[in-house]
Amino acid sequence: MGVFNELEPKDAGSVRVLIPHLSADSAAMAGLRINQDAEYQKAGAAYFQTLKADPAFDRVDSWLLLAFEGMPRLELPAYSRERKPRIFELRTYESHSEAKAIRKVQMFNAGEINVMREVGLGPIFYGQALIGRDLPHLTYMVSGEDREVHKKHWGAFGGHEVWNRLKNDPQFADTVSKISNVFLAPTEYSQI
Repeated sequence: MGVFNELEPKDAGSVRVLIPHLSADSAAMAGLRINQDAEYQKAGAAYFQTLKADPAFDRVDSWLLLAFEGMPRLELPAYSRERKPRIFELRTYESHSEAKAIRKVQMFNAGEINVMREVGLGPIFYGQALIGRDLPHLTYMVSGEDREVHKKHWGAFGGHEVWNRLKNDPQFADTVSKISNVFLAPTEYSQI
């Protein structure tokens, strides 16, 4: 499980939590299982009893993502497994139609994921949003030892022969209408 804070928060900032599940049923039942856990209820009592005048959060925004075929499970680079200094970049690509969103997922599976691995972008996950806001979109997370190293890896990605072939392939044209990203730092208790 990953728990992250924004490196450059806007307003009050946000906490991002990444919870992988092996099935949709597991995801659907997670809230019920945890809310029935007496130890969880006891440990979170102060949080659960916050007053309306002093809430613990503004809103909760949840997404259900389907892992890409090209990376069906989370991957952790060595610096993340060893809990060395690291940063994460969460990127979201919105599309103007469901067909174009699927085509962009196919582009990642056709080689974009492997290029990101090859140039050291440290991919963590890739997911197609099934439930959430701003659909259709895909979201993925890459990482680096620090922002400077991460920037160099993006430079290598932009000059990579396979990436340039894919981005100029007409079947992948016009698949993204908006890109947003946020840089994140893991909390001390994050497993990622």
